[in-house]
Amino acid sequence: MEKENGVSTSAVASVLLAFVITFFRGVQGTIGVNYGTVANDLPPVEEAAQFLLQKTVINRVRLFNANPSTLRAFAHTGIEVTITVPNKQIPDLAKLSFAQQWISTHVLPYTLATNIVHILVALVGMSLDHQIKLSTPHSLGILSSSSPPSTGKFRKGYDTVVLKPLFSFLKATSSPFMINPYPFFGCSADTLDYALFRPNAGVQDDNTQLRHTNMLDGQLDAIFSALKLLGF
Repeated sequence: MEKENGVSTSAVASVLLAFVITFFRGVQGTIGVNYGTVANDLPPVEEAAQFLLQKTVINRVRLFNANPSTLRAFAHTGIEVTITVPNKQIPDLAKLSFAQQWISTHVLPYTLATNIVHILVALVGMSLDHQIKLSTPHSLGILSSSSPPSTGKFRKGYDTVVLKPLFSFLKATSSPFMINPYPFFGCSADTLDYALFRPNAGVQDDNTQLRHTNMLDGQLDAIFSALKLLGF
């Protein structure tokens, strides 16, 4: 494990290179990374946090849990942290007392030092409503169509029963809509350069006459098209 100025150059191995695209009102967005800790031979989380701070331009991180040591590692870095409620705890959050206790235990002790900006699937109260926003991340599996991007639409039934009410809530609370796109998951030998942002001929959308030069742009435009169909 090589080190440069005390920071392991392999620390980035503990950062899952999966984009987290956060859509706010209009067409603005931000890009960060998912930080995963389920792997072998990972550097200490403190080292990974300092690597992101000192060696990259990444200033937004999504955590897959609310591990205290991880939250402390990102303290005083200024990096915007999004924490995720584990799936097994989601049903319990329907109980107000459990949700309040979860916030008291996993969030409140760290808000002064760690820049927590989003909680994914949790009830936010206790004077945190304006400081921390609530959302839930989605995979591109919520799309039934994405190619060409102008035909993007959400899965039938899921679009009006789940997503439309969710979008209304997010809009009303000025909270972000979050997407996890993985361009390299859908690539083949013929589209590898297109997926990895290498020089390529691009892919034209005949409906809009737009030529996408990378798969990420195409995936995001498909999301925008699907949002537009629902009136957002």
